[in-house]
Amino acid sequence: MNMLRRQLLVLALILIGMSACSRNEAPIVSEAIKQEIEEYVSGLACISTRAFPHEETSGSSCYECKKLIEAGLVEKEVISGDEGFSTSSNSIRYYLTDYGESAYVPGTETFGPEGPQFCFGNPRLAKITGTYGPVMLGGEKHFGISILVQLDDPNPYLFDSRANKLGIKLPDPGMVGKPVYYPELNVTAIFNPNNPNDFYLDPSMSIGPIGSLK
Repeated sequence: MNMLRRQLLVLALILIGMSACSRNEAPIVSEAIKQEIEEYVSGLACISTRAFPHEETSGSSCYECKKLIEAGLVEKEVISGDEGFSTSSNSIRYYLTDYGESAYVPGTETFGPEGPQFCFGNPRLAKITGTYGPVMLGGEKHFGISILVQLDDPNPYLFDSRANKLGIKLPDPGMVGKPVYYPELNVTAIFNPNNPNDFYLDPSMSIGPIGSLK
């Protein structure tokens, strides 16, 4: 079977499965799934970063700093060796802007989950608005879940056009000064058909009525 025919077959199977999908009037999910969704939601407004100020030398590059500069969170300056943290005669120092300072969380480690972050508010699960499925794909059951997320204490930076440079999900830009919500989000819970307690979330996949499998 060539690649095109295989892709068409997969699409046909998806659509057949989707024909059984419906949006429940009163969506109900288990407490275990809800906890996984809440954990995912809690990280929507944060991105990992490095410790600032940061001095870039020949052995210490800041690969993400260009994006952070474009986003308005970081600025840079060229410094001489006697002004910097190293003995290099030429180096670049990156430091936080006012917006960067307002969102910077130092962290307890240099990198990783406990490392520094930029956090722009406190997202929380406000409501589960719909469930869809199941759809069988790859021997696993896929359930689509639509959610409404409220952002408490939103940093005004999120309503700056430069926030788009960060590649994170952004709240509705028309909600400045109001209760702030993200546009409806979709996640997929994927289950082992032989063990309903064996599941994981895939926020990158969205399952809904026919025509809205993304």
